[in-house]
Amino acid sequence: MEISTSSELQSFSSRFRSEADCIEAIIAMKWPNGFVCPRCAYTECTRLSTRHIPLFECGRCGYQASPLVGTIFERTHLPLVKWFQALELFLLPDGISALRLSQVIQVTYKTAWLMLHKIRHTLGECDAKVLLSGEV
Repeated sequence: MEISTSSELQSFSSRFRSEADCIEAIIAMKWPNGFVCPRCAYTECTRLSTRHIPLFECGRCGYQASPLVGTIFERTHLPLVKWFQALELFLLPDGISALRLSQVIQVTYKTAWLMLHKIRHTLGECDAKVLLSGEV
């Protein structure tokens, strides 16, 4: 399957054009009802924007929370735009191979393989949680 960066990635590029767009999307997914401190559950915070990835400092206990902690993006050195492209391509009906992903988003094969492995592993964990919920 030939993937053109102009057609399949068009929907991606219109929604996530920059690192800031990706970060805001992650924040909205992580805290859909606004920030909640993972330590004390307080909801008021200060957004510290002195770093590339913003931190949120709890107004009560001072804990600093990163929106990337606990996600597949934690500890990544890749631009988030590349991660979002990989996710978009992974979700295509025919999926994508690590070799093709490496060519499309311009990373090494090893990096593309690791990204796909992380995505699949995370989806497997989500499936397992759904299977283990409810009455048995």
